Amino acid sequence: MIRVIGGTARGRLLKTPAGLSTRPTISRVRQVLFDVLAPVVPESSFLDLFAGSGAMGIEALSRGASRAAFVESDPRALGVLRQNLAVTGFAGRAQVVGRPWPAALEPLVGTYNLIFLDPPYGKGLVSSTLESLDRSALLAVGAVVIAQCSLGEAPPAAVGGLERYRQNKIGQTLLCYYQRRLPPQEGRL
Repeated sequence: MIRVIGGTARGRLLKTPAGLSTRPTISRVRQVLFDVLAPVVPESSFLDLFAGSGAMGIEALSRGASRAAFVESDPRALGVLRQNLAVTGFAGRAQVVGRPWPAALEPLVGTYNLIFLDPPYGKGLVSSTLESLDRSALLAVGAVVIAQCSLGEAPPAAVGGLERYRQNKIGQTLLCYYQRRLPPQEGRL
């Protein structure tokens, strides 16, 4: 079990799927990510790809995101994710898509300001997922895409029109932040 670390559901215990098919993001990584994103999370729309227990999207909802979509293909993880949304009271602000990426594109509704992806390590999915996102209509204007990966899987500095502008190293985990290339006068987090 893990805990929500901030916002209205702070301290609430979340279940994690049994077995090794998912890898919950540790609280230290979640804390770093949400410290960086703090100014833009309230009222945002959050997309949690490879969601597992849903801890990242639930953390965003707890901190004021207006809605979140969760994409997860593992049936056990989907059950846990739905339980976590119910126990936190966020089910009404969530869309759960039980399909593998990129087939999950079709049922997703609207655009997203914040997109988090944490695909299984060692499968080379970070770059291909970033490419799919760049070609999709899911990114709102100014959207931030955050890829979590192991240090050995660091994605390139640019993927299509997405450009990495920041990264955080936490132990053996790397958070890479991307946005579409912006004119020089535009600011970034």
